[in-house]
Amino acid sequence: MNHIQNLHHFLNRAAFGPSLKDLTNYKNLKKEEIVDQLFRFSENYTEIRTVRQEAINPQKLRSLSEQEKRELRKKSRENILKLNVAWFEKMLTSEEVLREKMTLFWHDHFACRTKNAWFAQDLNNRLRKNALGSFGIMLIDVSKSPAMLQFLNNQQNKKENPNENFAREVMELFTLGRNNYTEEDVKNAARAFTGWGFNHRGEYVFRKQVHDFGRKQFLGQSGDFGGEEILEIILNNKQTAHFITRKIWQYFVNEKVNENQVSELANVFYHSGYDLKILMKSIFTADWFYSQDNYKSLIKSPVELLAGYGRLLPVHLTDQKSLLLLQRALGQVLFYPPNVGGWPLGKEWIDSTSLTFRMQLPLVLALSSNGNQGRKIKNRRIDMQTDWKLFYENTREMNPKELALLILGEEPDPKEQKLISYSMEGLTNPVAKSARQVLAWLSLPEYQLS
Repeated sequence: MNHIQNLHHFLNRAAFGPSLKDLTNYKNLKKEEIVDQLFRFSENYTEIRTVRQEAINPQKLRSLSEQEKRELRKKSRENILKLNVAWFEKMLTSEEVLREKMTLFWHDHFACRTKNAWFAQDLNNRLRKNALGSFGIMLIDVSKSPAMLQFLNNQQNKKENPNENFAREVMELFTLGRNNYTEEDVKNAARAFTGWGFNHRGEYVFRKQVHDFGRKQFLGQSGDFGGEEILEIILNNKQTAHFITRKIWQYFVNEKVNENQVSELANVFYHSGYDLKILMKSIFTADWFYSQDNYKSLIKSPVELLAGYGRLLPVHLTDQKSLLLLQRALGQVLFYPPNVGGWPLGKEWIDSTSLTFRMQLPLVLALSSNGNQGRKIKNRRIDMQTDWKLFYENTREMNPKELALLILGEEPDPKEQKLISYSMEGLTNPVAKSARQVLAWLSLPEYQLS
């Protein structure tokens, strides 16, 4: 692969594809400089503060009328929509794009659904804060979040009647992976997490009166373990480092795992004290990451696809509900994972129907831009603006071949490009010609690959 293709590969994996600014800023930088820059930009982070924290009064909630409950549910849906839009805007515009890409990964890994918009925002910010930090700290932070404690029923986990849901998912989905613990381990871990909950302000509380202080056997160790000790034992188990590294590999490198390379990375990750920045830098600077075997080996998720459009093109959605509509149509809505296992991976996103829709989407968005009547998706119109003049001005000096390589990762098939060129023959406006060509590239199957 040449330098431009390496750049395309890195920006698709570590970000959401090239942004309009990247097209000119990164072209003359070395690969190592680009990696360092993206990590440097993501050293800091800014929280999303769209939803205001409000105290929960259980007694008041129980006394609400049906109409009041409906209004409360409506307000919650509206707040989660605002949260969805706020996060998507960060994906499109933030220089901390590597942190946002990692936050999206952890949003899938620690899949959680809640009707409380502040809980959802709080968990999202915890993931963002720790996305490139310590996995161990993030695990504890997430485990004590009101969103996760509520979603996995640990608020109801009491010594008289232990609830195993939280303890089981912590091991099966978040750390060790299936078949690396026993049912007795689940039962004893559940006992250790008794008493973990949150108060009416959504703050973590440890309720001593319902905690089981008895002796417990867990992963071959014995003691009066609490929840923190259980998580520490899990982190001390190298299987956790291997499980997380393998999952990151499949998300950022290739669904087909190279077990030797994963084992080497997992060893580095474990001995670094679960430092995610070290792990991700080890991946993005490795020669094998840029090998032909890993190039364009992943299929973009719907959110990655939409964010890729938004970073590449100067697009502004003038109706917030249009974004939600697009996510629903493609099958991935932020803050609404299908279950605690998260969303599908790779090829599971694509079938004949979804591929056709994905390839038609750039044209649908173009026809919905700048006051055009456009096309409907599920009987609703998309309302947006695209500044094609700005795109043209930023790319007019670029070699068309280099531009195609940055956007697609490869030159279009000569037959396809001939058809694209033919469709542009009647156009005299250079802005319109630029828009037509780029939209045609975005409609090719190659753009679905990362």
